[in-house]
Amino acid sequence: SDMLTKNKFSMLSGSYFNFTGIGGWLLFGKILNQKMLSRSEMSVFNKIVPIAKAFDKLLGKKIGLSVIVTGINRQ
Repeated sequence: SDMLTKNKFSMLSGSYFNFTGIGGWLLFGKILNQKMLSRSEMSVFNKIVPIAKAFDKLLGKKIGLSVIVTGINRQ
């Protein structure tokens, strides 16, 4: 939101996605301090994408690792 207002945009909508990515980020990024996932780890992630999408729908896109925001220029 701050980035939008600093650049003279007003937020129209926003929604989170990738709820299951929070666990992966905590485990691999914070606990194991990995910068990149291996091929096998990415393969597992790709297999759980349908489950991840279901969680996003179930949670109403209210929580997630990523966010999509749309805005309008106020100039």
